[in-house]
Amino acid sequence: MNAISMITSGGFTSDQAKWALFNTGMSGAEAAYEWLIMNIENPDIHKPFEVPSPGKASPENIAMLTMMGLTDDQAKRALNKCDNDAERALDWYFSHPEEANAPEEAEAAPPQVETGPPNYKLTAFVTHLGASPLSGHYVTHIEKNGEWVLYNDNKVAASTDPPCGKAYIYFFSQVQ
Repeated sequence: MNAISMITSGGFTSDQAKWALFNTGMSGAEAAYEWLIMNIENPDIHKPFEVPSPGKASPENIAMLTMMGLTDDQAKRALNKCDNDAERALDWYFSHPEEANAPEEAEAAPPQVETGPPNYKLTAFVTHLGASPLSGHYVTHIEKNGEWVLYNDNKVAASTDPPCGKAYIYFFSQVQ
């Protein structure tokens, strides 16, 4: 839940955070955030999250993908990962080469969500001040010794109410 909170604080929905965590094998908020940025145009992440049930690869789609150079096993694995959608399966194959070419016994059940303390903590963020991205100014807030510090060119000052929810870029540190 803490990873979901961290991702949603960056402007994504709870369902998008769940899609990203699921698709990154619960690798943490940072990996999920990066996955979201890379997959923002994927229409599936804008739907309510449901753990995808493995789709059965159709013979027609297997044949189509093997004509494009995939082996039968690679085509079946990609189609099963993408609910038998050949276009998405081809994209998945090229963006997941290690998993697509792994031996069959490497396939595992979907990872379970871990509960417990957060894995990451917000340590800094960059905020844009201005009317548009074409003009304005960037400032940084960094947490030091439990206090937020504002860095604005040559000015450095304590920040009592940092605008965490309005940041442009977030930086997290892994909690040990």
